[in-house]
Amino acid sequence: MSHKDYNLFMSTGRIEALVDGIFAIAMTILVLTLAVPDVTGPLSNYAVQNALYGIFPSFYTLVMSFLLLALFWTLQHRIFHRIKQVDTVMLWINLIWLLFIVLVPFFASLTGKYPQFAISHVLSNLNMFGIALFLYLCWHYASKRDFIHEKVDDNEVTSIRVDIIIFLIITLSALVLSFIIPDWSSLVYVLIFPLEFISHRLWFSGK
Repeated sequence: MSHKDYNLFMSTGRIEALVDGIFAIAMTILVLTLAVPDVTGPLSNYAVQNALYGIFPSFYTLVMSFLLLALFWTLQHRIFHRIKQVDTVMLWINLIWLLFIVLVPFFASLTGKYPQFAISHVLSNLNMFGIALFLYLCWHYASKRDFIHEKVDDNEVTSIRVDIIIFLIITLSALVLSFIIPDWSSLVYVLIFPLEFISHRLWFSGK
């Protein structure tokens, strides 16, 4: 019996449809983590401003979580545009990856509500690290199993791997910082945008 008989092989379309649906739901649910603040005492412009200042941590967490989900979705799309098929192992790698994705709104809410406690930041950054790690496993497994389209050259394979490694380094840095300076640990995610830009500039200028 051939190797294919022991494994479930399928096209990438089913996984991509599931990913798109879950990302759409997760990114929409994020806004539900941001509630309009209650104003105590007499209503005034100053009182409303103070109440809005109080939800700034929640607003920042929402925006950063949304942008990170957008970046992860974009990178996953790049990966699956270059993969011709998946097997059972790769299917489960992506399903576990999606588990981390659906947990993002919960941890965004947790961090926004209890920003003063380190455990909120540790769990949130650990979840982000899990997303980056399983995305790396997906691309690594696909390249090792020869699931990548023949038209994709080695330079492109390496370029995507570098992009994922940047995510891994940033999320791991945020996780480490959440034990040291939890209130500021999420600021390290801002580095993703210039690092991605610099990486692409260096990559394409060197080709």
